[in-house]
Amino acid sequence: MAGVFLGPSRSLHNQAEFYRYVGGPPGETNPVRLWPAILRNTPLNRSEAFWVRAEEFNRYFGPVDVNLQSPAGIRFGTSGGQYRIRVRNTIDEAVVISGRLVASEPSPPRERPIAGEVPLLLRGKLDLTDLTPGFTRFEDGPVEWTLQPRGQPGSEVEVMLGLDRAAMTGDPGDLFAGILRLSDAGGLVEIDLLVSAEVASTTGLWVGNALVGEVQHNLV
Repeated sequence: MAGVFLGPSRSLHNQAEFYRYVGGPPGETNPVRLWPAILRNTPLNRSEAFWVRAEEFNRYFGPVDVNLQSPAGIRFGTSGGQYRIRVRNTIDEAVVISGRLVASEPSPPRERPIAGEVPLLLRGKLDLTDLTPGFTRFEDGPVEWTLQPRGQPGSEVEVMLGLDRAAMTGDPGDLFAGILRLSDAGGLVEIDLLVSAEVASTTGLWVGNALVGEVQHNLV
């Protein structure tokens, strides 16, 4: 419901005016204003927009804010190996966020087919014995982060994603794709992020053995 979604934002919930498009040409009664009693029972549907009039600039778009390394999505291409996301709590309560990998729909006709799901990894804590980070495979199931209330330590987390290129078998240029879906435990927000990667070409790479018998250098 709209009232539940807007509840964490007190300024919008108590002061703003909300209008809903009901179809057809705009006019005096379209969009129609949603009064508080109606707003509380109005469902929020994905892909449906509302107009909001408020006295102050609105920065509330849900209980979490996601900042991407690139607005084009999580595109590893043929050579990328990692991608950074920052997830921040925007409300005064702790929020549990989960992330899971969702399979992509088949490619449209005449578009490059999708060879398989992206073997996406999540970087874990650093192993102090050998100073290498651990990792989790998204294919093994969802992962979770608990964000503390906004402004407090732990209210923001850096998510470092990686790619297991060894698992991408196929021909050079083959496309692997999927969707990284972020959602909160309260069911207020669901964010879908495009993930794609391509099999790299090994043309021009030298493979073999070399033996170094002498090293020479000049100091100028």
